[in-house]
Amino acid sequence: MEFCSHIFGPTDEAMHASVVARLDPALTSPSGPILLGDAVDKLIGEDDVEGRLVLRKLNARKPIHNMYNPADDFATEVLHGFRAVLEKGFVTLTAA
Repeated sequence: MEFCSHIFGPTDEAMHASVVARLDPALTSPSGPILLGDAVDKLIGEDDVEGRLVLRKLNARKPIHNMYNPADDFATEVLHGFRAVLEKGFVTLTAA
């Protein structure tokens, strides 16, 4: 599991904000696609060290975010044709 090596990458809040501001929001979203292998290097480029560090760190958190964020987890599960929608103080079932 390669992502484990990047989860504690050497980034700070300012670096994170700077990189996230210039990337596609789909790449930085916790529910966005998980980039495999050298995909980060191909997207960012060799000369952007901060970009690679931040995107690898964000990418490393995605599997964990999906496991421990009940609102997203329930929203992806369909049972008997219904999906649970969780909002603070409310639980709703909607047709899938």
